[in-house]
Amino acid sequence: MTPAPIDIYVDMNGQPNVGTPTFLPGRGFTTSAIDAWEYALAWSGQTATLYRTQGMGTYAAVQTFPVTVDGNKFRVTVPAEMMRGSPRRWGYQVLVMTGAPATKLTITDIIDPLEISQKDLWRDLSSGQRSDIPFVRIRQK
Repeated sequence: MTPAPIDIYVDMNGQPNVGTPTFLPGRGFTTSAIDAWEYALAWSGQTATLYRTQGMGTYAAVQTFPVTVDGNKFRVTVPAEMMRGSPRRWGYQVLVMTGAPATKLTITDIIDPLEISQKDLWRDLSSGQRSDIPFVRIRQK
């Protein structure tokens, strides 16, 4: 079984306008300037591609990685030296989609943001009241 296309976006620093707020092509949404991402891992089929922001809102593919399948578990391993810093300080968003990148992708699930219910966010996105999908950050105690 091949999983649905999945994107994992990482904002490493929470700094406005560092990174890009535009998701990969065909996703149809953005994120706020404070959640501009520096890395994205786009996973489709048996391959995952790591993207990195280059500056001025642009990005490029860095490397591809195989997807390991073990029963109903799927794993992608990105070497730690490719993404510096502490994952506990990063912001995340995951887009689960239907369709294929060559066609129109439809987002079917996301990580539930803390400040708004997923139901209210979907309503606002589908009605055009907002076009940004917020990132989720691990709360530090």
